[in-house]
Amino acid sequence: MSSGDSNKLRLEKKPRKCPSCGFSPVASIFCGMPAYDEKLQEKMDEGRVVLGGCCIGVDVI
Repeated sequence: MSSGDSNKLRLEKKPRKCPSCGFSPVASIFCGMPAYDEKLQEKMDEGRVVLGGCCIGVDVI
């Protein structure tokens, strides 16, 4: 990891709370073109899901 990546964490699974600040709950980030439905909208409204865009660059992960 380079010095510019010091704030990035790579985790095997989504934590229950933020490892940096302790905030809970932590949202899932969906990248790509998700199948939109009312259930997805409900999760987005609750802050459980965030849409991350359709292009994943090297700096994202």
